[in-house]
Amino acid sequence: MKITRGLAEAERQAAAALYWQAFAPKLGPVLGPRDKALIYLAQAFDPDQAICARDGNGVLLGIVGLHTPRGRLWRVGLGPLMRVFGPIGALWRLAAFYLLPRDEVSGAAVIDGIAVAAAARGRGIGSRLIEAAAHEARAEGLAGLRLEVAAGNDRARALYERRGFAKVGERRLHGLAARLWGHSGTAVMERRIRP
Repeated sequence: MKITRGLAEAERQAAAALYWQAFAPKLGPVLGPRDKALIYLAQAFDPDQAICARDGNGVLLGIVGLHTPRGRLWRVGLGPLMRVFGPIGALWRLAAFYLLPRDEVSGAAVIDGIAVAAAARGRGIGSRLIEAAAHEARAEGLAGLRLEVAAGNDRARALYERRGFAKVGERRLHGLAARLWGHSGTAVMERRIRP
């Protein structure tokens, strides 16, 4: 297995499928249906903000996105949303994203999601992607990694704790935001990185 920064143009669809596989329960109500979500995600990804794990044949096994001062894995924008969902679909989806709290990058890189192919889980790929993200954050002069994990996602939280993350706060969603995004909030976790 090889882990490198960057996503090839030819891998956009595969990366979108991996991301959707991991986050469909959270993103589905807003970015669905699946076929349109995959088109949107594939177009929205910034290849330079992805760290990818590939097998010996170059097949994409996992992806982690980084949100640093240089950019983020994917941005929400009216133009791309309109191209995929049309004007009305784009407007309500954009409003749904604005109901979410904003990630602030100040001294720490934010993990913009981590996804591992179902068939490749349990092989340490997620842990290796996290370590690669820590290495990239350190190389950019950042002192930590931050991420959010949905309330109730105990498996992911346990992985992050094993990788040195600790809970530093919470973000709550209420009313319409909680219904749209399918959870009541997240645990904010952070890991310090030695220079």
